[in-house]
Amino acid sequence: MTLFGNGQWIRTFNGAENGTDYAKDIGVDKYGDIYVTGSGDSTTDSDMDYILLKYDVMDLFNGCQNTMELQTESDEAGALAIDDSANVSITGVSPGTITGNDYATVKFDRNGNELWSKDTAVLLTEMMRHLR
Repeated sequence: MTLFGNGQWIRTFNGAENGTDYAKDIGVDKYGDIYVTGSGDSTTDSDMDYILLKYDVMDLFNGCQNTMELQTESDEAGALAIDDSANVSITGVSPGTITGNDYATVKFDRNGNELWSKDTAVLLTEMMRHLR
């Protein structure tokens, strides 16, 4: 968007299964690269998986697309955060084996390589919606 609220460019994403995809959060790193996270239809089953997309400063999709099936059921990303090193963390909900839904957080470097992932069990059906 420009200062006057006019759109400068539009990009669309159609996941691997040509199904429903949801954008849930967007962020910009210190280099001006744009990251979008959300969920899309899985390539292995009919459930949702985390999605992370990156667009470079030239407004081009740079090929950094991560689709993560954390569990065999629906994994739904809800938020992202970008640190000072331009590493991107995304979080959301992933089905737990005992406790219902768990918080699931994954951290990537600037090139889309996974640095770590962590599931945190919760007792209720909840979804993490913000990261800092």
